[in-house]
Parts: sequence; C-alpha cells; structure tokens
Amino acid sequence: VITEKSWSLTCPDHSTFDEDHEPAGTAHLRALAKAFPTQSKPPPPPKPPKPPKPPPPPKPFYKMTKKERDHHLADPKYEIEFLQTLSRNIHITRCEICNLPYDKIPVISDEIPYMKCSTCGSTVHANCQPQKWRVERPRNSAPRITCTRCLYVEENETSEDFLTPECHMCNSK
Repeated sequence: VITEKSWSLTCPDHSTFDEDHEPAGTAHLRALAKAFPTQSKPPPPPKPPKPPKPPPPPKPFYKMTKKERDHHLADPKYEIEFLQTLSRNIHITRCEICNLPYDKIPVISDEIPYMKCSTCGSTVHANCQPQKWRVERPRNSAPRITCTRCLYVEENETSEDFLTPECHMCNSK
C-alpha cells in the first residue's frame, strides 16, 4: 500500500489496508511457530510460609500494667526467670549509690571496701560515698559506721519541725 501520508497507515480511520491484508512473511512465521511444541513452564514451587513474628520482649516489671503482669507471669519460663532475677538481687549486697554489688568495683582503700551503716543497714562502696559517714573504731571490736541520714536523724530528731528524711523516688531511707 502506497500512501502520501505515512501516519495514516496506523490510524484505523485513515488506513487503506484491506481487512484480510497480511504482511509478507507472516504465513512463514506462523508455520514455524506450529512446528515447535508449546512448552509451558512448571509452576514455581510454593513459598514456605513465613514464620510468625516473635512476641516483643516484656517491659520491665515495674512498668507493666496488671493485665501485662498476669499475662507474663502465666508463662512458667518468664516466672522462673523473674524469680531468679529477684533472688539474685535479694542475696547480694549492693551499693545504694551505683547499684553494683560491693565486689564489682575496684577498691581504693584496703581497710573498708564497702561501708554498711550500723543503724539502718545502708550499704555503699567506700569509693562511692558522696558525703562523709562517721566511722568510730572502738577498741577490740568492728568499726561502727553511721550514714549521713542517720547522723542527720541523731542531730535533729529533738527539734519541733523535724521530718524523717525519705527518698522522694522510692520512699525509703
């Protein structure tokens, strides 16, 4: 087909091709295609299902709600782990300032590695003590150590406006 307007060859409204027109070589290509058997690809193997996401780690116990605590304590593994953590913390003397066990910090003084108040039982490393504690050394006995809080109580408990010092965070000594 020869035309003056080359764009009209592809436009169905302006094309001059007959409906039964077949470009040269098409019959040969069809014969070759029939000679080759059709090969269908085997379907890909099914993908294995994704493993479920692990549950998020539990929050610290003191930040959990009652429902969360009940849920986690219903799990025996969590309960055992929690009780082991509690028992570890109970049986170890810890510094009330740095919260490390008394044997986990280098000791400057060989005399007293940690100090324990004779009155209230507060324990701190000798290196951590922020203020001076009173250390009395009676003859032939262990030193009597008094913490800053107990010294304050001894000095001020007779005054009218005396309040026992307590931590505003944990309501303890």
